[in-house]
Amino acid sequence: MARSIGLTTVATGLVYATTLLQQALYGRVLGVNADTDVLATGLAWGVATTGLVGTTLTSALLPTFVRAIQADDAQRRSALRNGWALALAVAALLTVATFVGAGVLANVLGPGLPPADREHLANLLRLTSPLQLIWIASWMAVSIANAAERYILAAASAILPPLPVLAMFALSRPRVDDVALGYVVGAVLQLVVLGIAGRRAFVGVAGKPDPRALRPLVRRLAMVGVAFAMMGAIPIVVRAIASQGRAGDVAVADYASRLALAGEQLVLSGLLAVIFTRWSTKNPDLPVATTIARTLGVVVAVGVALPILAQDLIAILLGGGRFTAENVNTVATFLTWMAPGVASHMLLMVVARALLAQARLAAFGAASAVALIVFGVVAVAGHSVWGLQGVAVAYSLGWLSGVSVAIVGLHVASVPLLAELARSATTAGAAGLATWVVLQNLHDGPILRVAAGGFVFTICTLAIGRALGVSAVRYITNRLARTTA
Repeated sequence: MARSIGLTTVATGLVYATTLLQQALYGRVLGVNADTDVLATGLAWGVATTGLVGTTLTSALLPTFVRAIQADDAQRRSALRNGWALALAVAALLTVATFVGAGVLANVLGPGLPPADREHLANLLRLTSPLQLIWIASWMAVSIANAAERYILAAASAILPPLPVLAMFALSRPRVDDVALGYVVGAVLQLVVLGIAGRRAFVGVAGKPDPRALRPLVRRLAMVGVAFAMMGAIPIVVRAIASQGRAGDVAVADYASRLALAGEQLVLSGLLAVIFTRWSTKNPDLPVATTIARTLGVVVAVGVALPILAQDLIAILLGGGRFTAENVNTVATFLTWMAPGVASHMLLMVVARALLAQARLAAFGAASAVALIVFGVVAVAGHSVWGLQGVAVAYSLGWLSGVSVAIVGLHVASVPLLAELARSATTAGAAGLATWVVLQNLHDGPILRVAAGGFVFTICTLAIGRALGVSAVRYITNRLARTTA
């Protein structure tokens, strides 16, 4: 299993590098302005809706797919047909609703945008409405590939969507509408490759769904969907509240959120794909508590390192061209206040898989509700007092509250987990302090500062974590020792 996680993480790393390159060119070519506010808001709608539907479907269906693939062909065909029928029906409905209701959506999603920009947003929503169908179909295709243990195919296919947008940035200075169209072309490319390369896993998709099997499936989907809807509302509300501020605030939140999401995918995608599949079997071979303890050490380290390196990371990835030094500072500050939320969200993604695999849907729903309520209350109050940074603080408090509720609902032993948290926080805090001291005396360019800071933080984390017995550090160093032996 470690090999599967490792190879999938490597594939995800390539995807991450491509996404970072896309974001770097995106920032340099488009900058921070009213047009990027429109593009960020329009794409956020597509990501939120398809992410909600795709995550709901795959989370509810993956255990069924895994057990069906391990069972007879008839059960497998029935599960695949039912899943695809539901996915395509919802995707078609969202596509039509987005196209027809684009004007209304523009007013809801960008209440603070000027009238001309809201009209532009409505046109962009119509242009990107096919993404509703394509992205949901891709979610399903990736889920089936994972269920069939085609982890690398599922992960590596995500390198394809950014390629048309990268080509646009490399060959011309595209308008935001051209960039949006590039996203549509890239999504089609990924779906086609998944369909061709993974065709054996899709045997049995064609045919009429079984109404009797659909009813319990719909009930499960409804419960899971409500929970994911509350989680998916947070990034939309972030941008909606940001639109009430200055021109460019939506783009600032969007740049920070995209980079954070890409980092989360790099660290966790391989793990999430494998553990959810394994936990969905009748006899899972990996204890949930062990995985959560190891993940805790990683996310705490991310939460501490990110604020220390944020300024230099943004300068490297986005600085230059139309992305000014002021833009770098604003995005880095927003990302710094988001850091605890990024770490909490990463841990919640792992805990959520355990809750779903164990059918603890009420606990999952409660965690989502708490995250959304805490975020919403703090975001409204924080934005009125601290401006855009108040939204970032709300993001962190919301996800921290949500993951706390989720862990309680999982019914894992709390004392060992709290001890692990204390060891991880002590390790990351000491490593972060050492890194900060080094960077205060290093005034070279951002590339050297990130390299030196990352090196110091990593070495200190491994040394201190090993001495304190942090589960993640012990696991990593043991794997390294066996690999080099």
